[in-house]
Amino acid sequence: MAIGIVAGLKSEARLLDSLQKSGQVCVALSGADSGRAARAAEGLASHGVSALLSFGLCGALAPSVAVGDLVLPAAVRDEQGQSWPCDPAWYAAFLKALCSLQLHTPHRGAVLEGAILGADRVVAAASDKAELGRRFDAKAVDMESHAVAAAAQAAGLPFLVVRACSDRVDRTLPPVALRATAPGGGLRLLPVLVSLARHPRQLPHLMELRRGTKAALAALAPVVGAFPRERG
Repeated sequence: MAIGIVAGLKSEARLLDSLQKSGQVCVALSGADSGRAARAAEGLASHGVSALLSFGLCGALAPSVAVGDLVLPAAVRDEQGQSWPCDPAWYAAFLKALCSLQLHTPHRGAVLEGAILGADRVVAAASDKAELGRRFDAKAVDMESHAVAAAAQAAGLPFLVVRACSDRVDRTLPPVALRATAPGGGLRLLPVLVSLARHPRQLPHLMELRRGTKAALAALAPVVGAFPRERG
C-alpha cells in the first residue's frame, strides 16, 4: 500500500512526482489551509493508505532553527494543547535511511529533537513566532501537521513529519505573503501584484522569503527517497 502525503504547495508536491508515478505515495494538496489539510488526510486514510506523512515547508519558532534546516520533529502539538507523538519505529527507520543518504547528499542541518506546532492560521509576526515557540516548546510551525496527526490517530495509522525551514523566527512575513497561496497550492499572481503595487516596500521582504523557500525546497529534494521504503 502507498503512503499518504499531505503537502501545502504545488512546489512541495513536485518533489514527490517520481514516487507518486511509481505508486509508492499518494499526494494531496491543502493550499496551506488546516481545514483542507484535515480533509485531505482523512480522504487519504479512507482510501487505504498504509501511513500518513506531513511534508513541506515550515517556519522557525526558535533561534536555533535556520533557513534550509530539515525539521524532523518527534511530536506535533496544536494551540489547544493537544499533542501527537510521531510513530517511533518509522521515525527511527527514516533517520537511519537519512543518515545513509547524507553520505552522498549533505544538508545544512537537521533539527531532530522537540516538537512542531500545527496552527490554524498563518503565524506572520516575529513576536508571535517567538512567543508561540516558548509557550509550546516547539521548534517550528506549519499549517498541516496537526491535521495529519489527528487524522492518523483517528484512522489508527502511523504518521511522520518531514519539513524544511523557509524563514527565520526573527523575520515578520510581509502582508503580500498571506495572499500568495491559492486553494490548490499554486500562486495567486494577481493578488500578489496588487499588494506589491500598493505597498512596494514589501518587495525586498518577499524576495528574502522566496530565497528561503528555494533553500527549504532544496533541502527537502534529496530526502524524499528516505521515507517510503519503510512503510507499504
